[in-house]
Amino acid sequence: SAADKLKAGVMETAHTKAATEMGMEGCGLPILQHGSLKICQSAAIQDYFVAISPNYPPVSPSQKATDDMFEGYLEDCMGVGAGILLSGVDGSMMVKVMEKTMTHLTKYIPNGGFVNGFNAPTKADLVVLILTQALIPFGATLDGYDFGEKFPAAKALGERTAAFPAVASWLT
Repeated sequence: SAADKLKAGVMETAHTKAATEMGMEGCGLPILQHGSLKICQSAAIQDYFVAISPNYPPVSPSQKATDDMFEGYLEDCMGVGAGILLSGVDGSMMVKVMEKTMTHLTKYIPNGGFVNGFNAPTKADLVVLILTQALIPFGATLDGYDFGEKFPAAKALGERTAAFPAVASWLT
């Protein structure tokens, strides 16, 4: 969180050195450099990739809002995970936050296909993939949590998204 960053003060790490060398001192992870563009912040980077991806489905304003809602939940969960890994926040918080998040998001997850009804995943589907399969911070803070037990639709969506050819090629 921003409060944790202020409390920690100035830190020198491999990340901060690399960010300074890129002219991005003071920014957090992730950082994207694409040609002359240099940006940070997850939402900005995700929106940029969506905008430049020629095969990304043409989402309507309501579908974009759904994608952005999922993205917001991802950021909330990432903040808790980072707090656990970097600041010593109680690790049991991750399960509580993840279950609250998944309880809400599963209302939008179809039994087959993807959240926004396209034949390809959008940000919402990719968020579920990240929440259910990413090692950092989720795998590292959920200690073997079984999404299939409480949230089988989310687990299945994560698997469908990971199996989508364009996504699978990035994962391997």
